[in-house]
Amino acid sequence: VADVLREWRAEHNRTLLDDEIVAVAEQVIERATTALPDADARSRQPRLRRIHDEVRAELARQRPTLILQLNARAARWWA
Repeated sequence: VADVLREWRAEHNRTLLDDEIVAVAEQVIERATTALPDADARSRQPRLRRIHDEVRAELARQRPTLILQLNARAARWWA
């Protein structure tokens, strides 16, 4: 998970520190492995699928910050 986050960081010119990446990776795995009620459809999914889904959700949460950074850069460029 940490390697995926590092690759994403590099591809999107993000400045996440390794400590932040490790912490986020641990949070992703913890969320994916938390026991769910039997009624929850995700409880029947394989662990790897749940980790995949949590990684995607985390990257989606990171994306708005990236957009704000790009807008700030563009504003400085046009000024």
